[in-house]
Amino acid sequence: MERGVYKVGGIDPEADQSWSRYLRAVLAFSLVSVLFLYAFLRLQNHFGHPYAVPRMGGSQSWNTAASFVTNTNWQSYSGEN
Repeated sequence: MERGVYKVGGIDPEADQSWSRYLRAVLAFSLVSVLFLYAFLRLQNHFGHPYAVPRMGGSQSWNTAASFVTNTNWQSYSGEN
């Protein structure tokens, strides 16, 4: 199964990962994570989520997404309170 995933993904299991390739991977994953979380925060009220944060604006959603992904955990709302 692992070989199949490598083949489909075009991954060479014997290749080393350089620091620049690692940096690109981390930045790409972080960007996708911020965009996904931003979209989730903006759209969660449309899916009837029972614990949705009420109507978060664009800048507040972006601030929350960026703070969670960068692990700074700085929000301008009370969160779980």
